[in-house]
Amino acid sequence: MSNVYCVNNVTNILNYLCFNNNSCYVTAENNLYGDNCSGTYKYMQVEFCCIDPTPTTTTTTTTTATSVLSNVACEGSSLNIDCPSSQSIHISNAVYGIFSFLLKYFLNN
Repeated sequence: MSNVYCVNNVTNILNYLCFNNNSCYVTAENNLYGDNCSGTYKYMQVEFCCIDPTPTTTTTTTTTATSVLSNVACEGSSLNIDCPSSQSIHISNAVYGIFSFLLKYFLNN
């Protein structure tokens, strides 16, 4: 298999869409994330954690994160990103496109 890498970093877009929510529903689609790999079937991979705000004073807040979770959606599919109701979603990394390590994952599962 050749080394395929054609990807857009969409972390900021997903952080905007999911900001301050405990649940977020997103679709892997060219219209929203761009199509820099025209004619190629794409995937969206999202790494996120659930943030638990813990007030330390009346003017500042620190956060405690759970472990990083990861979800993958095929182009045209939707993805639910969920945290417990007391926590908020924080997207640590999100990419949309095609890259060989995802191809290997899908071919082996």
